[in-house]
Amino acid sequence: MSEENAAAEKLVKAQLLRKVLARRRRKKQQQQQQHQASSLRSPFVPTSHEAVAAFLKIAKVTKDDVVVDLGCGDGRVVIAAAQQSGARECYGVELNGELVERARKAASGDERSRESVTIMHCSVDAEEVVPVLRKATVVFVFMLPDVTKVLRGVLLKHLPDGAHIVTYTFRLVPAEDERWKPSASVAVKSKHTQLFCCRLTPSVRAQFQS
Repeated sequence: MSEENAAAEKLVKAQLLRKVLARRRRKKQQQQQQHQASSLRSPFVPTSHEAVAAFLKIAKVTKDDVVVDLGCGDGRVVIAAAQQSGARECYGVELNGELVERARKAASGDERSRESVTIMHCSVDAEEVVPVLRKATVVFVFMLPDVTKVLRGVLLKHLPDGAHIVTYTFRLVPAEDERWKPSASVAVKSKHTQLFCCRLTPSVRAQFQS
């Protein structure tokens, strides 16, 4: 084999190797993304109508609010925020495709919901959620504790000061953690549980960043 042919063969092999390695990297990234998305999922348990009403009350949702429900399920929380409190923008974030379709169908049945409600089909920590969080004034979270813990970091990073975060059943931080105590709580008697409302302030953000 001539030196020219040997060099050409070496070049082809190097190109093939780069392609193989690139495919492996893409596959690994996809697997990591899928794992991260699955780790930020909670089983769908519909929020009771009593809890939805309590959420609107404890968060004091008004027509000036931008409401976000992370893991919105069938969309009932953001739809209620639009229909009952007149919130100007309402975003539900949901990864389950079937629930996304249910939520969008439910939102399409009312003029107010059609104007104000957007159901996003993605993970709660997806990049497209960041711009929504940056303008949110009220966030609702009904997730398992380990997921809520991860979301806490996302919320601290992206939410504006003054935003209210309402969690259902599980606290945003453990009860013994003095850094971020709920500003209000309300019992949901039919479910023997509670809603907890926390307000994000500069001092709270500083304590978690230190």
